[in-house]
Amino acid sequence: MASGAKKPNRNPDLSGFTPAGGGLIDKQQLDEARRRADKTSGIAMLVIGIFATITSMTSFTENALALQYSQLFAQYGISPYVRPAALPALSMVGIIAHPALYAITLYLVLLRWKRKKRAMWLIVIGAILGMGLTFLLVTIGISLHPELVAAAQSGMLPGAPATP
Repeated sequence: MASGAKKPNRNPDLSGFTPAGGGLIDKQQLDEARRRADKTSGIAMLVIGIFATITSMTSFTENALALQYSQLFAQYGISPYVRPAALPALSMVGIIAHPALYAITLYLVLLRWKRKKRAMWLIVIGAILGMGLTFLLVTIGISLHPELVAAAQSGMLPGAPATP
């Protein structure tokens, strides 16, 4: 192309083109489609959430917690494991708090869906809170074992022999 020559216009002239349906997107139809998509993905996430809740509940039984912490004791090479007195209470909190959080999330989601509002963000917040709750309870469980805290603070790595 010679310099100074005008470039051809690649954008077609659509001034006389009318798409099917008049070319306008009905806001009500768009909102309804968004709510349907929100409900479909929300139901899928709630089904996943119930399985995550059940898994969390089973991992917080007293025997499961004792097994997990005894394995940490073995990995750190710490003396024989002794269950702390507060472990049953921690277990009960974990078993009750996870389904309670799920029930609250489900209730709030159903309220929003009943009002024809989107609620997927509530499910995501419930999942984040569930992970935070699990992290908090595991951290509290570790703090119930002073030997584990001392081993972690000393910089001892799992599997390394204990230093006298």
